Amino acid sequence: MRLLAGIALCLVTACAASGFRNPDAPLSSMAVFDPVRFAGDWVKVAGYPSETNCLQESVHYSVVGPGALDTTTTCTDSGGRAASIGSARVIGPGRLRVSMKGAIAQDQWVLWVDESYRTAVIARPSGQGAWVLNRTPAISPDRLAAAFDVLRFNGFDVTQMQSLAQVPA
Repeated sequence: MRLLAGIALCLVTACAASGFRNPDAPLSSMAVFDPVRFAGDWVKVAGYPSETNCLQESVHYSVVGPGALDTTTTCTDSGGRAASIGSARVIGPGRLRVSMKGAIAQDQWVLWVDESYRTAVIARPSGQGAWVLNRTPAISPDRLAAAFDVLRFNGFDVTQMQSLAQVPA
């Protein structure tokens, strides 16, 4: 019985380690990433439902030095609005280490940003989370489809994603 319990625990741990991503799929961040163009306001238009209880979530990045950004995440839920403040530093091409006050630093990779820096795909390389960010709450269907294609290519299961976007007809 203990052997079965041990096997079950190992299987659960293995599943949790990869999260929403197939660990055998390739994963690559953007080689050409410009933190200055990335700075500004973003709206989370898609993400995994277990990541947050926010009904609406926005992120603001501001450049504070070479390869260094301050970040503020604002969550609006049924209880109101709350902001989390932190910092992000570039640790590689399209790779950020994000430290929010009161939380453990986490790596977040920029998997894709469209040419005009209107839409971005950010993911944890651990597979524990991914987001589609857009400069506005409304995103064109082609950019949302492109973002989901990038996530699929990098091994993420987009069928589990929750769209928070307002997609124009």
